[in-house]
Amino acid sequence: MFSRFFRKSIPCNDSDFSRFIVRDEQIICPVKPTVLIRGCQFNSNHYRNEFFGKIMGVCSARLRTRRMERQAEFIAGRYLASRMLLEKGIDNKHVGRGCHGEPLWPLGFTGSISHTSNQVVCALACKSDIRYLGLDIEPTLTSPLAGEIEGLVINPDEKALAIDNGILPAQLVSMAFSAKESLFKAVSHEAGTGFGFDSARVVGFHGTGLTLELSTGISSSLPKGRRFDCFVGQHRECILTLIAE
Repeated sequence: MFSRFFRKSIPCNDSDFSRFIVRDEQIICPVKPTVLIRGCQFNSNHYRNEFFGKIMGVCSARLRTRRMERQAEFIAGRYLASRMLLEKGIDNKHVGRGCHGEPLWPLGFTGSISHTSNQVVCALACKSDIRYLGLDIEPTLTSPLAGEIEGLVINPDEKALAIDNGILPAQLVSMAFSAKESLFKAVSHEAGTGFGFDSARVVGFHGTGLTLELSTGISSSLPKGRRFDCFVGQHRECILTLIAE
């Protein structure tokens, strides 16, 4: 079921991050090549407080009180975003943080950031090309854990559809969890915080992923029944999903 993302390693030339940012690479999605995607692996043990000012300019009191691991995840994501904006010709711009934790992108751009405990991925596109952009990366769920959260992520109809398509329930939970996270990120600027796993459902599978349908209306441009194709890929040991429309 999983497609493959193509990876192109990119050396990290900044000596200050050479031990913190272990690997930096471009990720090419075969169905959305115009969306710039980059990923990196990072080592929280080599994170230093001074990295915050280097990337963000200032460090808010709210972020300073976070655990070191959380700061490392945040800065690794903003580091990627800054490098990607630089590729687009946008220099001296950092990606801020909204009141709900969402990234604040420079005018004319949209993006999405996701992380696990040791890697971050970031997607970037021009708003004139992509209105809804969401990216998510998740470790593949074990069968016991998938069973514990199944009732929160999917409903019986989604489970039956997966079985009809030869997809194991644990695999569906992993895919649906990540895909719905990507969809939330893609529509959050219109949906606010009222979007949950029951706000969308899996209604089909295709060669590169699955199709989600909104279970409730969000706005005039996002009515009930609006569908989104979600690319489902495997990146290293994780599931990576992308919505870009």
